[in-house]
Amino acid sequence: MEQARNQNGLGETNATGFGRGVFMFTLDTELAWGMRGDERWTREFESTRPVIKDLLALLEKYDISATWAMVGELFQPGQDPLYHAPELVDWIKDCSVKQEIGSHSFSHPVMDDPNFKPGDMDAELLNCAKVAQSAGVELKSFVYPQNRIAHVDRLAPNGFTSFRGKDRNWYKNFPRILNKIAHVIDEYLVLSPPVGLPIKRGGVWEIPGSYFYPHKKGWAKHLPISARVDKSLAGLKNAVAEKKIFHLWTHPFNLASDPVNLLNGLEEVFKEVSRLREAGQIDVMTMDEIARVMSAKPENEKVLVLDGHLPSSLACVRSLGSKGLDVTCGAEQQSALALHSKSTNDAWVYPSPLADQEAYVRAVESKLKEMGGRPVVFCMSDNTLLPLARNRVRIEAVGRLPMFEEENFNIAFNKALTLKLAEKLGVPAPKTFFVETQADVDQALTELSYPCVIKPLQSCLWISGKGVRGKTEITETREQAKEIVERIHSQTGIWPLLQERLTGQEFGIFGIWQEGRWIVKFAHKRLRSLDPNGGASCLRQSIELPVEMAAYAEKLMSELKWQGPAMVEFKLDKSGGAPKLMEINGRLWGSLALGQASGVDFPYLIYLQACGQTIDPTDQYKVPVTARSFLADSVNLLKTLVKPQGRLRSTALKEFFSSEPNLVYDVESWDDFGPAFWQIINAIARKI
Repeated sequence: MEQARNQNGLGETNATGFGRGVFMFTLDTELAWGMRGDERWTREFESTRPVIKDLLALLEKYDISATWAMVGELFQPGQDPLYHAPELVDWIKDCSVKQEIGSHSFSHPVMDDPNFKPGDMDAELLNCAKVAQSAGVELKSFVYPQNRIAHVDRLAPNGFTSFRGKDRNWYKNFPRILNKIAHVIDEYLVLSPPVGLPIKRGGVWEIPGSYFYPHKKGWAKHLPISARVDKSLAGLKNAVAEKKIFHLWTHPFNLASDPVNLLNGLEEVFKEVSRLREAGQIDVMTMDEIARVMSAKPENEKVLVLDGHLPSSLACVRSLGSKGLDVTCGAEQQSALALHSKSTNDAWVYPSPLADQEAYVRAVESKLKEMGGRPVVFCMSDNTLLPLARNRVRIEAVGRLPMFEEENFNIAFNKALTLKLAEKLGVPAPKTFFVETQADVDQALTELSYPCVIKPLQSCLWISGKGVRGKTEITETREQAKEIVERIHSQTGIWPLLQERLTGQEFGIFGIWQEGRWIVKFAHKRLRSLDPNGGASCLRQSIELPVEMAAYAEKLMSELKWQGPAMVEFKLDKSGGAPKLMEINGRLWGSLALGQASGVDFPYLIYLQACGQTIDPTDQYKVPVTARSFLADSVNLLKTLVKPQGRLRSTALKEFFSSEPNLVYDVESWDDFGPAFWQIINAIARKI
């Protein structure tokens, strides 16, 4: 059974993570230390020793190494067999299949208690090391009592290289009562458990848990053994598919609550592990082995994805996570949907760049230093990208921005400069008034036809370090237009653009550019928007490259000598004529999931480009594929039903429920349930 391991006993790895899935089994070996004084478990404590012997026999039978995290007091002889069991150390060491003995603290304290200080942590770990050394054991892996994580920075100085992190399930951030309810629901519905990759934290590797194998008491008394097995098998399947770790864990005394049936269930899991290993699809590793593999990996396999509240961020996280990259996702709030994806390895909350630009830049800089290895940074909005672009030297010292020359960057992110470049190159655009004085405004308002469009020059501006969000507004009358223009100018000190309104269909020309050369091509048409009047798309479809639009996009981006991703947006007016340029979006875009579903994995290609790797040119992708933001499309329908604005309610209902070709969803996925749940929660919180 050893043929699936290499000479070091570790699974082979590839350039972006583990070469195969990984199964890891950890046991919180504590006897009565974790439930001191709780007589309800006395029978189980007294039955734990034979359960451990039977479990070791199973591990030998299926050639499975496990990490036994032992309370230090158990190493020492004593009169009370529920609190002292040095023979367990010998049993584990004598197992014919190598087992790891780790630490579960010395006396099982609650380490995140405010009264538990760093010095107390050091004392616990020092005592653990002393008793382990006397037994001939070197401790490298740590499991926190009750999974209450604190004082991580004290682990590395005391010789540890890893610890078990909390399970990254979809309800992990719920309040305590709701968490317990969701946990029971999750068990009975047998939802797939998460799999993950370790992250470096405080100088050691945090290896996230996946699934706690439940006991047979309380609420779990009625949970069938088959549910535990099926959930574990689903975790193994996910680990194989994603080349990540399925981390199963339990307590030996939990197994003693129904030893025959619970061990039989584990045997079914071990059988599948053995089969997958024989097929070369999975490796079995201990926590120490995982830490050694991770420490030997190149450091350029990490990415930082920002704007975790956006579906495009979720698409990016899912893409990069599926390639085995170590994905950290950041947002301004812990409830952001992408932070709860199974592909997010580390969730991080940063200060708002609009509230304090410098604090945001410092936070990103610090996070990149903590991650190490110059991670590639993905920004999904102007809010997060523009401050980093203006501090590129600082950010590039610790990370990688998939970007371009600053002068050209400024042109692409300024609507006036973009349209003036289009005029210079002969690229058609809507009739636009560039105003610089009140007299210019008055003249433009006289010449414009209504309704008209008013656009701030940039979607975000910073004034004295504070951000001001700008949005495009449609106005019906000259009086309204004058009021909006003057309001924008008073807020920002900058006059906006005044533009004729086009009412036709919108198209996006997408790509990755290399020094102005278009190397990856893609296009879509917008079917519906969040607001019936326009705005972000909620339903869009891949199309073959429109020849005229593609030529205009190529002319613009070539002139800019563009490097990295961009979308060039056009509109065809209902009155006919040439397509007209709306704007350049010089970063990854909102409809990112459509490209991936059509066969163009933009986030991963950008990652490769940022790391200096060559990307093969392509304009091949699947058409038609339709991508839908279900929640946004529902909002569109509600707004149309309330205020049709020339669109029949019956037509809106028919279109909403009609079947689109090759339909995929931006957020909703049974295989990655958490983001959709949190999107709904956030929508309710802000009343959509």
